[in-house]
Amino acid sequence: TVPALTRRGRPQSKGELPYKPLRSYLSIFLGNRYTLTLTIGEGLLVREAAQMAQAGKSVEEILSYLHESIPITTAVAVMDTLKYMERGGRISKLKHIIGTILRFKPFIGTEHGFLVEMGRKRGFEEAVATLKALGKKVITECKINTILIGHTAIPQAAKELLDFLKDIKPDLDGFISQVGASIGSHMGPGCLGIAWTGPYSRDWLK
Repeated sequence: TVPALTRRGRPQSKGELPYKPLRSYLSIFLGNRYTLTLTIGEGLLVREAAQMAQAGKSVEEILSYLHESIPITTAVAVMDTLKYMERGGRISKLKHIIGTILRFKPFIGTEHGFLVEMGRKRGFEEAVATLKALGKKVITECKINTILIGHTAIPQAAKELLDFLKDIKPDLDGFISQVGASIGSHMGPGCLGIAWTGPYSRDWLK
């Protein structure tokens, strides 16, 4: 992990980068370019860039990695409630009511930098099972070795997801990150997602 990127006020260990918000580090490398992904995908890119810097890689090498990785970095998250999306004006009140009655749990992600619904399941347990199946596919069939699990106030569910994936692939470089308040306030508690750099198809959520 790179704690100095994510925690304010903790003593800085030797070799760590000083604390800055995630976007501050990305702006150093990317200028005005966007990461085109959810916050957990952005966190994954920051971590990889920070580790490359600590390993002595040049700015040019890090910049090249980021430019290659941004288009193929995917983040998918399932939301336990639509209430905060409706409050923020991202969905209509009618859609919120219907989704709540039918117990829909939407999967969100991005396409070309825009927030989109990537699928839905009925009930949170079914949604988490789908997320586990997606993670399994990513780390086995796609041979992905690094994965980030993000959550809003459900650390146990995030740990269970990571444990599930590590049981399948013990050498998996997997880590957990809690989504901060500025983004989490739009998603609400109970959001769980994964991010990786590699291939993805919407069919994988079916």
